[in-house]
Amino acid sequence: MSLPAVNLVNIGLMLASAAVAFVVPFETFLLAYAVLGPLHYLTQISWLHDRQYFAQQPRDWVPLLVVSVVVTAFSLLAVGYPSWQPAAAWSPDLMLWCLLWGLLVVVTKDRVLRVAGSVVAAAAVLLLHGRSPSTVFAMLWLPTLVHVFLFTGLFVLYGTLKNRSGTGWLSLLVFVGCGALTLLLPVGNLGYEASTYVQEAYQGTMGQMHVRLLNTSGLGAVAVAGAASGGTWAPFPSLAAMLQNDVSVQLGRFIGFAYTYHYLNWFSKTSVIRWHQVPRRRLVAAVVIWLASVTLYFVDYEHGLRWLFLLSLLHVVLEFPLDWKTLLAIPRELQPRGTTT
Repeated sequence: MSLPAVNLVNIGLMLASAAVAFVVPFETFLLAYAVLGPLHYLTQISWLHDRQYFAQQPRDWVPLLVVSVVVTAFSLLAVGYPSWQPAAAWSPDLMLWCLLWGLLVVVTKDRVLRVAGSVVAAAAVLLLHGRSPSTVFAMLWLPTLVHVFLFTGLFVLYGTLKNRSGTGWLSLLVFVGCGALTLLLPVGNLGYEASTYVQEAYQGTMGQMHVRLLNTSGLGAVAVAGAASGGTWAPFPSLAAMLQNDVSVQLGRFIGFAYTYHYLNWFSKTSVIRWHQVPRRRLVAAVVIWLASVTLYFVDYEHGLRWLFLLSLLHVVLEFPLDWKTLLAIPRELQPRGTTT
């Protein structure tokens, strides 16, 4: 497809994602995460690997891989073994260091500058150790909504600026509009009732993530007028109350839209970024792992999350150099050109 056609298709996908998220917000997110998510992780990591992870040296990705494995081990062990929780408390620092390392490998090849930058980055994250804002950003917002919404928007913006595309600007406007409407439109829960599948899936990690996003964004106080009830589901008295609350459902719509379109955007741009052009064995392996993962999600959602924790984290962390590369390129693209296309 031509680029304008791809942009128009993506506008349709944005509108469809938002429409479905309005009606069944939590189901939209869960199904997108379980069905589209694993295939996205596998194909994106494969695509990044073939492009050297957009870093300047062949092994720049190794520290990102090592840290992802360590953070995964800490996180999973801390769930079942309280003695591992102090070790898991270092995970946010490791994530922030990876984010800074991603910047270093994009801006310089100089070994001295890289070593010095790594030391400075380590010192900076050590100073932030245990501080709530950095912990919340690194372990909650960065791998979730910053990744799937903010950077998706930045990629759309960069592509639009690079190609001087009118349909690109339209797609960016629709993207921001869909995000704003799903999050801010005060229409209540529209009679929505969470399915049994949602209630079971949200008993564990997904439910706690939703509550933490509500609370750290300030929406939790809005939802219950600041009257926290205490307990696992604070500020809500129960999981059922959280899944029914108007403000909580609004956040659920936004999350459902953001994740669903994030995945669909990747799969819709096959003709642009050509992520499918990989050795057949790799593609077959990806399909087999994907089918096994989807099956596990439908058998037990919590087990699916743990099974794919490393893969999910990896696809976020290994993208850091590309994120920085895109962020740094946007100001350059904003400069006037002699000619436009």
